[in-house]
Amino acid sequence: VPLLILTALFFAPYNLPLPRFVDGLHDAVASKLDRERLVEMADVARGLAGEFSGSMQSEELTAKLGEKYQAELSMSQLPPKLRFSKDTFEVRYGNRATGHWGYAVVEKDECPFPRQRCRKVYDNVWVYQIVG
Repeated sequence: VPLLILTALFFAPYNLPLPRFVDGLHDAVASKLDRERLVEMADVARGLAGEFSGSMQSEELTAKLGEKYQAELSMSQLPPKLRFSKDTFEVRYGNRATGHWGYAVVEKDECPFPRQRCRKVYDNVWVYQIVG
């Protein structure tokens, strides 16, 4: 019996559902940000994107959107990078050394980075962490 207890104690940490970074990010977005405002911000950003060009696009667009969507763009002390394609709008933080993380408003309700860690927050809104 003592051997059985020791074995269970040894393997228990490997079987416990420990929270991951993306789980904390999910909770932060779900508790602080509203789905409707995130979708609205994505639509506004797509509309404004044509006004900004070149290497300063993300910074200028972030400043313009920050006037109305300050809470949505301040999930970190670092400024976000805004990226979008025709079906995805991302608010991304981090860098190559630390890894990237953020949230995305997507047309198709699926993780925008299938090989990375993602978690659905709302319909068409996902948080992600790009590892490696």
